[in-house]
Amino acid sequence: MAVAKLKMNADYGLVNNIRQKDAKLTINFAPEASQLFDSQTMLKAIAQTKYRATVNQVDGRYVVGLTIQPQMKDWLNQLIILLTNLANYRRQNQEGLDAKTHEK
Repeated sequence: MAVAKLKMNADYGLVNNIRQKDAKLTINFAPEASQLFDSQTMLKAIAQTKYRATVNQVDGRYVVGLTIQPQMKDWLNQLIILLTNLANYRRQNQEGLDAKTHEK
């Protein structure tokens, strides 16, 4: 169930892929994510987790580096929280765009 939730929110959050090497996770986003999420939104989503993180843009795409902290046994749940926050932001943003479209 956790993997399904992770996948669903990653897809809706415009994640291309997530890679893990030791205690480091790298999340590569689709180019569209940099149009939808500003860096402040990305940082707010990360702040809701226990990760230490870096946010960069490479060739117009967000690349987020996350460090799994020592004794952080719930790192998968923390990743789900991050991706859920981004997916929820997109849903809220999309609803606002849909409402404006219908008003015209």
